[in-house]
Amino acid sequence: METSAYLASLLGPIMVFVGIGLFINSSFYKKIGKEFAKEKGMLLFSAMLGMLWGLAIIYAHNIWAFSAEWVITLLGWIMLIKSALFLAFPEDLSKIVSKIKYTGKSIKIFWIIYLLIGIYLIGYSIL
Repeated sequence: METSAYLASLLGPIMVFVGIGLFINSSFYKKIGKEFAKEKGMLLFSAMLGMLWGLAIIYAHNIWAFSAEWVITLLGWIMLIKSALFLAFPEDLSKIVSKIKYTGKSIKIFWIIYLLIGIYLIGYSIL
């Protein structure tokens, strides 16, 4: 439980602020998304960091109980799998990422998801 609350207190605020940033500065994030896809070195570096985060979460917290603990574990696995794919197939995935259309609707969906999960995790971490 203590590990769950700790990880929720780390992930929750990050997700809330990313969600707020996506809402307030969606045009900035659209531009950054397009530029980021062109920077192969940054894609690989972020994949390494994502893999580190994912592995750290999974090693410390691989709990599949249906609660906030499950959400934390799922986020860790998503980070690990996405990062492993980017490290294994960098060219193929960078082509896919560069073709993503960063529309107002997709940004809106992401900010809502990030904000809701972040608020849920913050609430879990302080209770």
